Amino acid sequence: MMNEIQERTSDRITQEQMETLVKGLNKNDKYLDGLYCVVSYTLGLRVSDTLQIRKYDFSKKSFSILEKKVRKYRKPRKLYISKLMKYQYDLCVKNNVLNPHSEYVFVNSKGNLLSSRGYLKKIKGWGIDYLKCQIQSFSTHSFRKGFGYSLYKQTNDIGLVCSCLGHTNTDTTLRYIGIVSDDRKKGFGMVDFTL
Repeated sequence: MMNEIQERTSDRITQEQMETLVKGLNKNDKYLDGLYCVVSYTLGLRVSDTLQIRKYDFSKKSFSILEKKVRKYRKPRKLYISKLMKYQYDLCVKNNVLNPHSEYVFVNSKGNLLSSRGYLKKIKGWGIDYLKCQIQSFSTHSFRKGFGYSLYKQTNDIGLVCSCLGHTNTDTTLRYIGIVSDDRKKGFGMVDFTL
């Protein structure tokens, strides 16, 4: 008996929606929030992992993090700084939005790390303000799912996507990025006949 496919709990963000979101944030001088979006999307990180990035990580071409969710099972994950990430980080530096009293990038005005819940509230607002709620279930995980889906569509290599997301099997990855659900919908419409 085939396992029932679970519905997604958050929807993925598309590249076009990402561009709209980051441009809107930057236009309103929210460069740090734009950086959060760029980092989460281009690296496929969970919010808890994005929030632990430090300023000096941007001074190198790559850096490593120990993912919080799977910490006890994995070695540190090596990540690479893209040109877009560096550009957005430099906007933050140029506009003096990084807290000078903290080694971390994503902190509040007191220098304390921001919480995952705090970012979830912010993100819900971004969905309303900049995306006009084009994404039905927009959350911190929408960036990670968008990364996986975009990478799969560009490479058609589910093994690569699975590895980049840190999943242990490709079935989980396909379900996670919504490919299985999309294929099912498409498949049900393909078999038809006329009376």
